[in-house]
Amino acid sequence: MRVLTLLKRFSLTHYIFMGFFLGIAAGWIFGEGILPLARPLADVFLRLLRMAIMPLIVTSIVSGVVSVGSAAGLGRLGIKTFGYYIASSFLAIITGQILVNLLKPGVGANIGLATAPDQIAAVEQSFSDLLLHIIPENPFQSLAQGDVLPIIFFSVLFGYFITRLKKKPQKQLSDFFHASFEAMMKMTLFVVWSAPLGVFGILARIVSQTGFHAFKSLSFYFAVVLIGLAIHAFVNLPLLMALVGRINPFKHYKGMSSALLMAFSTCSTIVTLPLTMKAVTGNSRVSKKNR
Repeated sequence: MRVLTLLKRFSLTHYIFMGFFLGIAAGWIFGEGILPLARPLADVFLRLLRMAIMPLIVTSIVSGVVSVGSAAGLGRLGIKTFGYYIASSFLAIITGQILVNLLKPGVGANIGLATAPDQIAAVEQSFSDLLLHIIPENPFQSLAQGDVLPIIFFSVLFGYFITRLKKKPQKQLSDFFHASFEAMMKMTLFVVWSAPLGVFGILARIVSQTGFHAFKSLSFYFAVVLIGLAIHAFVNLPLLMALVGRINPFKHYKGMSSALLMAFSTCSTIVTLPLTMKAVTGNSRVSKKNR
């Protein structure tokens, strides 16, 4: 009973931290012998998260747009979102350019590439191509492929035109998507509570297969990346939150700790989305109408 009482005192963030450090220790101590346990834990967890992501995006955005209601309210929210995206991206780019030009990370590092890349697809894509890609030819195909931007575009449009319906069908669809979103959040809560086991499996698998020596030739580059991320996380974003959002950055980061640790562990913002949404609305108390 005492053990159960003690375990209940820990939050999800505490358990994710435990999984993080235990995974590193297990991978280091047992080596590849931990893989029969680590691989299923990591794979099942990541598949569960990916299963929930797309339905959560659709129901969340449609429900949110319907809650905003008016075209004017949706326009204001869209302008704020776009403005924040541009401002945060600009600060991140400036930070990266300054650090790269001052410190020149990666120069002389040997990363063992068999061949040098001829081109980068993102560089070849024009702005008009990007805009066209956002518009889905088939929303269901985009759902199946996990293509997020087209689904966001479709969901915003679909939610907006729900608000243009007559009162009865509008209420029916609004209630359906509100209820669907609540159901998806409950499913997400179930999935994210398996995060400690998933993080354990991911870290144990990585450390057992690569160890720590793989980072030696890129240690300086790695350090510069960490410096850049630290500046963006602890200077740029808090300034935006304080000056534009009028919120306390420390309280917000405290509420987002589980999502931040998950992103660091999985190296993916997509699989972290369910936990991020839960933390934003639950811990940071952001209104669901403004998400």
